Amino acid sequence: MRLLVKAGTRLDGGGPWDPPLKEAVGADNIEMVRLLISLGADVNGRGAGAGPLFFALLMNRLAIARVLIEAGADVKAERAEAEQRGMKHIVSALDKALGPPAPPMPVEKVVACLEARFDAHSLGEQLTVSDYPTDEELEAAQKELAARMKAKPQDARTLLLWAKLWMLGGPKVREASLSGREALDRLLAADPRNSEALYFQGRMLGGPCQGGKRCNLGEAIPLLRKAVEAAPKNVKYREVLALFLADEGRPGEARRVLSAGAKKNHPMLMVLEDWEKLSVPDGTEFFFEHMISFFGVMSLDQVGLQDHQRLRVRTFLLQKSRSEIENFYAARVPGFHFFAEGERKPEGSEEPDAVTYVQFLRPAAANLRPSSNRKGIPHNPTAGSGILMVLIEMKAELETQRKLGPDEHRCFVILVNFRK
Repeated sequence: MRLLVKAGTRLDGGGPWDPPLKEAVGADNIEMVRLLISLGADVNGRGAGAGPLFFALLMNRLAIARVLIEAGADVKAERAEAEQRGMKHIVSALDKALGPPAPPMPVEKVVACLEARFDAHSLGEQLTVSDYPTDEELEAAQKELAARMKAKPQDARTLLLWAKLWMLGGPKVREASLSGREALDRLLAADPRNSEALYFQGRMLGGPCQGGKRCNLGEAIPLLRKAVEAAPKNVKYREVLALFLADEGRPGEARRVLSAGAKKNHPMLMVLEDWEKLSVPDGTEFFFEHMISFFGVMSLDQVGLQDHQRLRVRTFLLQKSRSEIENFYAARVPGFHFFAEGERKPEGSEEPDAVTYVQFLRPAAANLRPSSNRKGIPHNPTAGSGILMVLIEMKAELETQRKLGPDEHRCFVILVNFRK
């Protein structure tokens, strides 16, 4: 790094790239952070909310945050930014970085914090904890649980804690010799009706795969059913089962599973009912995480709808033409019609590689009413307003940019539910 800087490497990053100091924070390399500061790196980077200190606090790397603060990072600006954005965990991490080192979290609290944050992210629940374990606390928890398992290999509580830590604690924990699934297999062999073990086994199997899809739903859903049967009053088990069923294309069944144990005003029930009404054509591929649907999540954030975003945003890939898709929805929603929104042209090309169409559905009694013209589609939908539908008709393959022939069809349909 010294040689590179001497040879002219820019410490501010340049262009779209993050500055090296922020990259060093992301790599959890405290020695590189110190070196870059000594070479003149700007500890405030690109301002409040985008600099190295905010990034360190976001990742709860308190030791690095203290180094940045000692070097002159703007604490006041970062606190104001975090408070304005309602990011209580950033404020809490900043307070801890400014104060004396806190005593390490016990293992049980480490796992509880990881689980609460994971639930808030995947289920859209209210975050109930502001603390988050540091890398040092994660490492200490891993060592303690390894020692417990060595002393009592069949202890159910230890095996369950280990499985949760392995699943939620990041790549460093997952380097361990005993995987979370192996720990749960050992636990379920001794206690086949352990509801929590069944739930986490199912949740682990239904996690994300490469390409924005869920893994092993065929194995995950039966395990979650067993968890619900063993603990029928646990609403969280029902929520996850309902989410996985919806992702598999069964929103009606998902609604019935959830309604059997949740309150009548549970927000997922209304969204599931909407997806049951709209449905999708046969042969559709579902993506629960896809770069093309990020705008939907951001739109929900802007209006304060943070509950169950993974269910509110639905992204599908259809090997059908725009007119076929339009006819499918027109048969379910009278008067349905897509309106042209815009097109994207690659640099240096006169022909578009994608064309976008939109429609907006508003609740009308027990049905959904489409907008009759383009002016009726809100530019910025508000909370409670309805369902935004976006169709992106691809003229070329995303991966290879190969132009599609007249008989080849590739359309993305993104549904964003703003109802409440």
